[in-house]
Amino acid sequence: MNDQPTVLVLHPSDELYGADRSLLALVLAVEGIARAVVVLPNDLPYQARLSSVLIARGVKVLVGPLPVVRRRYLNGLGLVTWGMASLRGWIWLVRVARRERAVGIISNSGGILVGVAVAAALRRPHLWYLREIVERPVWFRGVLRTMARLAPGRVAVVSNAVAQWLGRVRGRGPWVLHNGVDIPDRVTPLPDRPTAVFVGRLNDWKGQGVFVEAARASHVARPGALYRLVGGPVPGDTRTATALRSLISEVDPEGRFIEWVGEVPDARAAMRDAWIVVVPSLRPDPFPNVVLEAMSEARAVVGSSAGGITETVVGGTTGILCRPGDRSELAAAMTELLGNREEAVRYGEAGRARAQALFSREAFVGKWRALFSAWLAGSPIRDRHRPASAAVHDVVWDETKVSRFWDFASSHGTADYFSSVYGRDLADEIVKVARPDGIVVDLGCGVGDLMLELRRHGLTVRGVDNSPDSIAVARTRLSDLDAEDLKVGSLTALPLPDDSVDTAVLIEVVEHMSENDLRAMLAEVMRVLRPGGHLFLSTPNDEDLTAERLPCPRCGARFHRMQHVRRWTSDSMVAFLQSGGFRFAQAYERRLAGESGLDSRLRRRWRTLRDRQVRCPDCGAIWNRSLALSRLAGGSRRRPRPHLLAVATRP
Repeated sequence: MNDQPTVLVLHPSDELYGADRSLLALVLAVEGIARAVVVLPNDLPYQARLSSVLIARGVKVLVGPLPVVRRRYLNGLGLVTWGMASLRGWIWLVRVARRERAVGIISNSGGILVGVAVAAALRRPHLWYLREIVERPVWFRGVLRTMARLAPGRVAVVSNAVAQWLGRVRGRGPWVLHNGVDIPDRVTPLPDRPTAVFVGRLNDWKGQGVFVEAARASHVARPGALYRLVGGPVPGDTRTATALRSLISEVDPEGRFIEWVGEVPDARAAMRDAWIVVVPSLRPDPFPNVVLEAMSEARAVVGSSAGGITETVVGGTTGILCRPGDRSELAAAMTELLGNREEAVRYGEAGRARAQALFSREAFVGKWRALFSAWLAGSPIRDRHRPASAAVHDVVWDETKVSRFWDFASSHGTADYFSSVYGRDLADEIVKVARPDGIVVDLGCGVGDLMLELRRHGLTVRGVDNSPDSIAVARTRLSDLDAEDLKVGSLTALPLPDDSVDTAVLIEVVEHMSENDLRAMLAEVMRVLRPGGHLFLSTPNDEDLTAERLPCPRCGARFHRMQHVRRWTSDSMVAFLQSGGFRFAQAYERRLAGESGLDSRLRRRWRTLRDRQVRCPDCGAIWNRSLALSRLAGGSRRRPRPHLLAVATRP
């Protein structure tokens, strides 16, 4: 959809291995929330497998000079080459992001460092989804961990193992988002011939050599078994392929029990043709997708007891875990399962049940949509997701929701109270109508900002607010006042006696109230004012209520960031006051002193840009509002008009 925000997704390869299939799921899962544009590198001779699938699904794909950290760059000369490539790639990506009008950047690998710089240059939010546990070289491990911890934006990781390797990110843990897989409706029975299969990208640490060595030992006990390797090396890496062929020729020169079939279009079919799937990683594997796919196909897994494999495979229940690189343990595990069909079936069924409960595609999509929506809105929401059936809707405010909204705002320091910025200007206006020896009550006093300013003019002040937390803060700031001077109460049922107040003040209150509540409140103000007493009000002038709307990323509720529900003009304000029985009602525009000049513009800009927590009044979700919110909600950005002030007198 053209009206959806666009997000650039930077991915390091154009293949269909585990990380690539996970990327495909990520992109398809955000349909309806945003438009994803996938950016892929052109530095290796890929066969365009991932891009072909994405394009067929209607996803826009751009292939270009995306700089990816490769092993060949991790030396002196290589770093220079990579630095030059990064500069070219950064310039290209900035242009792409501007052309596509991207509102955010996602780097789908720890090997993509340039995404942070692109997001920073464009002042866009950045999400880094780390799928690696880097151990060597040590200096690069340090660079990657430091960048991920300190870079602006949010960090997600594919497993708890990666989260533990990374550590805390700016004082908090990263989001953990496990991969998910489709669970087939039917389970294919085990083939007649006992078969162990290795499926995955071939490189130095995936353990294909250990698998071949263990197959030699296992073949002695299970001469009728077959040991199959599925997968190929990184494009252009002839060394790994040559070494593997040489090892297989040495172990099985006649080709009787070991076969390497290379890359296949359907890796799951290779798993269904086996009894067990072997994942013999030599180093901690972040979270191999092949394990989840094997479990979903009800195949027992033999894997290394390190990294993310231990979060999926339960040793002795869904498979067998071995020490990384231990050929004898691996051979013993394969021998055990290849000789016991019932045990292999039992492990496979338990693994399928575990995958269905914890790692299904539906669970992954739900968590990813929640993470994505929360990131797009700057939110710390974790493990919550907006149901697919939750439609965007406007909040229907009631007294309970209003009280909770302002309780949260005051207790978390996020209440952007108008009086905290313009209290001095307002006090100067109020003293023009207030009796010097009379009592002034601030209705909706919040945390007491205006009361402090009025006291500087020598006025006797009282305060009422429906938020207990706001009153608690006000009492700490005005500690010399009695408890009766600061009361918790509803503005539609004021906890004040009749004819007890000389001046009632409503600062930024009437824009928050419904029609019925406004009528009830006006009657209460008339009751507590002494004859000849004054009512003073302030409210935004002809406000565009859509400009500051926030969409809740969890439930779809949409509401004004400061809980405004009404728009006021001079005419509507005068008519409202007269309808309540007040005399001499007048409304006038005033650009308060704090609202003019460079200092004020910078202050307003800062209040807009800074991240502040807000709580959804409908579902209770908490997130940080950001500049992107009002734009995503469709609000306008017109310059605010001078403020609206009003004064009226009780007969």
